Amino acid sequence: KFKPPHRGHLNMVKHYASLADEVKILVSPIARKAGEAIDIDAEDAIAIWDIYIKDSGLSNVTAMRSPKASPVGATFDFVSNEDDRPEWAQPGDKILLGASTKGGDESRFAGNVQTYAREGVEVLNPLDYVFEPQEEMPFNASDFRDDIGARRDIIRYLPDECIEAGHDTLILSILTDEPEKKTEQEPMSLESL
Repeated sequence: KFKPPHRGHLNMVKHYASLADEVKILVSPIARKAGEAIDIDAEDAIAIWDIYIKDSGLSNVTAMRSPKASPVGATFDFVSNEDDRPEWAQPGDKILLGASTKGGDESRFAGNVQTYAREGVEVLNPLDYVFEPQEEMPFNASDFRDDIGARRDIIRYLPDECIEAGHDTLILSILTDEPEKKTEQEPMSLESL
């Protein structure tokens, strides 16, 4: 659902970007609350993904709004592609579903997704390519939302590449709907002296 995406999500995408010709991130359309006053919607998540993707130099990754709230339902739609969407599974494609071992995530795709695939589309066994997080402390989007809502520091959730690029304040402004704050003071002019 990626509300919001964090460094663990990006590490998973990097794993799949190294295995596949193309990675498509389907972001759930359902907004999630961060505290009382902040809603993080699909557009916010996609905007953050776009920053992560650019800062990480991932040229084969695209984030897009999912047509369904359920990741499993969206997966079935993607591989069946009954509407013949050009950006979804096409005959000749081999599809690898992204899954992590964190919290048993990989079990969502333990069923045979191949039975839903359109003719000529092969769905590879996701358990053969599953992502195993290496972080000492696994990151959690719920904790991320709690820290955003409570106005606590969120830097630990952000990818190093984005921090190094100076995009942490931009990401925070997307998440809180507040204008980006200057991190450096403006030089004083002669008039102000």
